[in-house]
Amino acid sequence: MHFLLPLSSLIITVVLSPLSDAATPNCPLLGPVFPKPRNITTNSVMQAAFANFTSFLQGRDAAIEGQMNSYSLEVFSADDQDTSAFTWYHTATNLPSFNSTGVTEVDGDSVYRIGSLTKLFSMYTFLIEAGDYYWNAPITDFVSELQVIAANKSGNALTKVSWNDITIGALASHLAGLSSDTSVMGELTQSVPDNIELVYLGFPPLPEADIPTCGTWPECDRAQFFNVLQRFDPAFAPFGTAAYSNIAYQILSYALEAITGKSFEAMLDESIINRLGLQRTFYNAPYESIGIIPGTVKSTNWYYSLGEENPAGNMYASSSDIARIGRSILNYEILSGPQTRRWMKPDAFDADPRAGIGAPWGIRRIHMNDSFAQTYRIVDTYDKGGSISVWDTFLALIPDYDVGFILMIAGNNINDLEMQFLDAWGDIIIPALEATARDQAGTDYAGTYSAGASSGNSSASKLKERTPAAPPLGVSVAEDSINPTNKTLVNAVAALNATSAAVPHDSATLNSSLTIALDEKPGLGVTSWISNGTDMMLTVKQLMTNYTDPYWVNLSIRLYPTDLVVTSDGTRQQSFKAIFEDLASPLVEKTYSTACATWIGPTAYVYGSLALDQFFFTTYSNGTVTVDPRALRVTLEKEAPSSDKRSVRENHVL
Repeated sequence: MHFLLPLSSLIITVVLSPLSDAATPNCPLLGPVFPKPRNITTNSVMQAAFANFTSFLQGRDAAIEGQMNSYSLEVFSADDQDTSAFTWYHTATNLPSFNSTGVTEVDGDSVYRIGSLTKLFSMYTFLIEAGDYYWNAPITDFVSELQVIAANKSGNALTKVSWNDITIGALASHLAGLSSDTSVMGELTQSVPDNIELVYLGFPPLPEADIPTCGTWPECDRAQFFNVLQRFDPAFAPFGTAAYSNIAYQILSYALEAITGKSFEAMLDESIINRLGLQRTFYNAPYESIGIIPGTVKSTNWYYSLGEENPAGNMYASSSDIARIGRSILNYEILSGPQTRRWMKPDAFDADPRAGIGAPWGIRRIHMNDSFAQTYRIVDTYDKGGSISVWDTFLALIPDYDVGFILMIAGNNINDLEMQFLDAWGDIIIPALEATARDQAGTDYAGTYSAGASSGNSSASKLKERTPAAPPLGVSVAEDSINPTNKTLVNAVAALNATSAAVPHDSATLNSSLTIALDEKPGLGVTSWISNGTDMMLTVKQLMTNYTDPYWVNLSIRLYPTDLVVTSDGTRQQSFKAIFEDLASPLVEKTYSTACATWIGPTAYVYGSLALDQFFFTTYSNGTVTVDPRALRVTLEKEAPSSDKRSVRENHVL
């Protein structure tokens, strides 16, 4: 394994791990590997991608799917203002045949029913109003009807829902073990057409008392809902496995009302709709004149309400308003950064290793492994879809890029068309976002940084004379004979100490520099790192081998951006984390053995409480860029490019 281990473990690793000729790909930290892309509307890479996406969309418009379906599609960025980076609106050619009383031409203000995308609004409202303070509290603390059911219903674990063990967080992340619905959807006595006899489909006759008296129509009120709910067996044990539940979000709305003392609809209006100025978002049905309705209002159920289950799937919105919601999440406009990042994390895995479940996110893990160097590069998209009657919606947010995608369809065969659009978005736009972020990072940060006479980082400390370290316990110089091509421990120590006569750190001739290069690998590569004449890459090798033989190490240093960013008066400062890896280690992927466990390595070495792997990059309004390697307590300024200097855009950077 090539990830960084504690020194005590490295003694064993150095002695026992054989060297391998197989190259090992870099294992980046999970999250963005470059700073987030900017100005995607005008960026040349993105313009080319949007042109390719346009060609795909034109093909769909001309096909049978385009004749039968209308849709609104937008790609938006956190740094967009009021308009999205890319928009595409299509009106089905067969829309006039329906004599629809809705819009006759689709645009960003056309209103769709959004189905289960409503759950995103509900969860957002909950977090704005109450945060996640109550996440691990049992739902029975807030919903009195469930207290009564928990106390009075008889049965065992197979027949009685364990309501006291179901928490707010379990409901939000579909881990409560509940059924999907009560009698609104899925109850066959409510949903099978009247002309079909269920007994002829193999079901036994039901006594009248077992048939719900409410559901699809008439709808159940709150008391009737709980009366039906208490009859249900648990689907799973709480926290056993994720199972989608509309019931959960109905109950969550009751809990939030109990916590705040306000109605759910009032909180939704106050916290989101009014605060963000959403003019085309509605909890209940608006007039049909602003909606895209591929049929009559009756045949499409435009005005049909889910009643008490409204928080799970009843809302209406336009693509421009959903894009506005997405930007508010990515920009931390309402929720804080830590709260948002907690929210945008998986709560459960799925059987599909590329999928996860959140609250209420469906999370898609996109492997960007188009080359060996990208083997471990994964981009997570946080998604929420919805489908109701003739409408389909899908929202994707990608924190790695601060970019989102909204798709809204009205018509026929919408599920298949939705997947075509999503796959095209994933195949065309997402790789272009990665390429844009990479290109901009190279322009912004690649180059050589050096200390000048006016660096302002003088120190009274001087380099001390070094004494070569003795080999660690259990490691002898003779052991180096197992790989005679390597230099010996004595040579390694001598090389490290060759700079013991370096100039003091307060000298105007401080010899410190850092060279950063861009290549096909994740993150920015460090190709040279000098501290007052000392080769810090050799120093890192010494640390990684517990001061034994650094020549065993094929060192790679990659810099990755963190979410620690400060902006003020045109100056932007961002913290990067360096990952130290030995690419000479074997590439191992077995049941437990792995070549990728970078997360255990950060901040392994500190000097005077400052991390050796922490770098602060500062970009000033005049274009000057500096870097502060924190442990070395020096500021290095990026040199102006020179035609007679070797390009920093290397093709083979470690």
